[in-house]
Amino acid sequence: MNVQPRGTRRRRKPSITVTLCHDGFPRQTALFPRVTTFLRSSSTGAQTFRSFDMQSPLRARFDATGALETSEAFDCAEAFGYGNFQRGVLVFAVLTVWVMHAHTLAFPLISSDLDHWCKRPADLNISTEAWKDLAIPVEGNGRRGRCTVYASPYDPNDTAVVRCEQWDYDIRVAHTTIVSNWDLVCHRRWLLAVAFAVYMAGSLGFLVAGGFVTDAIGRKLAILGATSLLMLAAFGGCFANTYLMYLSSRFVISGCSCTLCVIANVLVAEVSTNRHRSLHFSISCGTGLWLAEVFFVVLRDERLNWMVLQLLMVAPTLLLPLGCTLVLESPRWLIATQNLERADVVVHTAARQNGFPDDKASEFIEILRKEELERAKVTCMGTEEAKKHPSATVLRRALALFATSFNVMGAYYVVLLASAARKKPWVPWTSLVVDGVFYCMYFAAVDRVDRVSMAVRVFVTGGAICCLLAGVLTGSSPEEVGSTLLILVKSVINVAITITTLCAAESFPSIVRGFGGCLYMACARLGGMFASAASVLRTAEEEAFLLIITAVLLFVSAFIVERLQRQATALKQGATPSSARSMSRAEVLEEMKATLEPRPKEKIWRQQRSGSPTVSPSSSSPGQTTPLSECSVYPPYHFTSSRNVRLG
Repeated sequence: MNVQPRGTRRRRKPSITVTLCHDGFPRQTALFPRVTTFLRSSSTGAQTFRSFDMQSPLRARFDATGALETSEAFDCAEAFGYGNFQRGVLVFAVLTVWVMHAHTLAFPLISSDLDHWCKRPADLNISTEAWKDLAIPVEGNGRRGRCTVYASPYDPNDTAVVRCEQWDYDIRVAHTTIVSNWDLVCHRRWLLAVAFAVYMAGSLGFLVAGGFVTDAIGRKLAILGATSLLMLAAFGGCFANTYLMYLSSRFVISGCSCTLCVIANVLVAEVSTNRHRSLHFSISCGTGLWLAEVFFVVLRDERLNWMVLQLLMVAPTLLLPLGCTLVLESPRWLIATQNLERADVVVHTAARQNGFPDDKASEFIEILRKEELERAKVTCMGTEEAKKHPSATVLRRALALFATSFNVMGAYYVVLLASAARKKPWVPWTSLVVDGVFYCMYFAAVDRVDRVSMAVRVFVTGGAICCLLAGVLTGSSPEEVGSTLLILVKSVINVAITITTLCAAESFPSIVRGFGGCLYMACARLGGMFASAASVLRTAEEEAFLLIITAVLLFVSAFIVERLQRQATALKQGATPSSARSMSRAEVLEEMKATLEPRPKEKIWRQQRSGSPTVSPSSSSPGQTTPLSECSVYPPYHFTSSRNVRLG
C-alpha cells in the first residue's frame, strides 16, 4: 500500500507479509481479515493456519479467489469437534485397506503349486504308481517329470518324450487351488502371470479415472460407486466357472478396491483433527494390512475348496455397504469447491454425532461465508514472486513421492515373494508378530518424531538389512538367519509404506488430494508389477542380486526424501524443534501492530545477508529456533511462522 506523506518524498509504508514455513514451502500472503484472526486466536487454530496456492498447469483445478486457502486453514476440532464421526470414518478406512489387501492376497492363497504329472489314458486300468513307473520319465534331479511323458510307454527301447496336454494332480490338495481347476501348469503356467498382470493393470486404469471422479463429484459418491462395483465383481469372481471370467472379475476388483481404499484414506485425512490426523491415518493403513495378513496365514494351511477359501479371505467385503453408512462428504472438499450450503449441512451433522455445540458450528460456517464475501476485496498473495513457485513446489514434491512409492512397493513385493518361497512353518506366524510390534512402535512415534527424518531412517534401515540378507544368501549361513532377516526387512518396509502414504495424503491440497493419492497408489502398483516380473530369479545368487537392487532403491528413496526436506525449508541444519502455542486475541493484535513498525533497512539487509531466520515470538521461546518442517500441507504439530517485514 502506497502513501504520499505531506512535505516528504514519496515512500511506501511497510508491506506486511507472512512467510509460513510449517509445510516446508515458504510463501507470502496477505492476512485474511476474519478467518486469520479467528483461527490464530483459537485453541488449536494457531497450529493449522497457512496459505497454499498453485499455478499453471494446474491453476484451472484451483479457485483463483482463495477458496483453496480457506479449505486448508481450519482445524476440524474447531468446526465440528472430535468424536464418533471421525471414529466411524477411521473404522471404514481400516475396512477398505483390509479388503484391498485381502483381494491381493486371495490369488496367491488359491493358486499354490501342487504335485502333478501327465494324465493316464481313461481306458488304461492301472494304478497311479504303475502309470508313473511305466510312462513318466525320470529327470536329472532324480524326480519324476511333471510336463513330459514317453511317446511309446510300452516300448522300453523308445525313450522319446512328448509334452503333456492333460494332467493328474495330488488328490489331497487338488481341490484347494485353481491350478488344478484350469490346468495352470507346465507350458500353461504363464497364465498365472497373466492373472497377476491383469490384476495390477486394473488398478492402474481405475485409479487414474477414480482420482478425477472423486475430485469432481466428491468423496461420498465416489465411495458409493466403487463399493457397488466391487461387490458385484467380488461375487462374480468367487463363482467364476471359466478362467476368462475369473480374470475379468479380478480386473474390476483390483481397480475398485484400490480406488475405494485411497478415497477412504483421503477422507480420513480431511476429517481428522490436527491432533489425531497422523495417528488415525497410520492406524487405517497399518491395521488394515495386518488384519489381511492374519487371515492369509490362518487360511493357507486349511484344505478347503478354493471357492470357500476365497470367500473366507474376502469376507470383509460384505461389510462395506454397512461401512458406507458411517461416512459423510468431506467438509474440506466442499469448502474448497465453494459449496458452503452442503458444507453447512455436513458440518452440523458431524457436530451432532460428536456432541459438539451447534452454535459453534454455526459460527464457523458464518465466518466462512463472511470470508467468501470479502475475498474479492482482499489480495490473497502479497507479491508476484510468491505466485511463481508453488506449482513447481507441489510438482516436485509429488514426483518425489511417486518415485518413492514405486521403489518402496517394489521392495515390498520382492521381500514378500522371497518370504513366500520359504516353507518353514514358523516364518509366517513369526512375521505376523514382528509386524504387529513394528506397527505399534510406529504408532507410538508418529507424532513424536519428525516425519521426514523417520522415513529416511526407515529406508536406510531397510536397505542395510537387504544388503546383509544378500550376503547371507550367497554365503554359508544357516537358513534360519536368512529367514529372520527376511522377517525383519518385511516389517521395516511395511512401516515405510505407511509413512510414505501418510506423507502423500498430507502433501496435496483438498481440491486435488483424491487425484494425487490415486496417482501415488498407481505408481506403487507399477512398482509391484516390476518386482513380480523379476521374481522369476529364484537361485540364491539371482535372489541376492535382486535384494541388492532392492537395497539401492531404498537408499535412493531415502536420498529423495532427504533432499525434499532440504529443499522444502529455508532453515538451517542446526534447527531444533520448538513447541507451538495458541495465541489469545490480545496477542494477535499486538503481533499485528508490531508488524506495522518500520525497521531500519540496514538491519534487515544484514539479517538477510547472514541467512538467519526470523522467528516469531508467538511460536518459539527464547533460545529456540524454528523446527525443520515436514512435507505436509497441514501437519498436526511443529507449526511455526516467521515474519519478514520488508521496507519499500
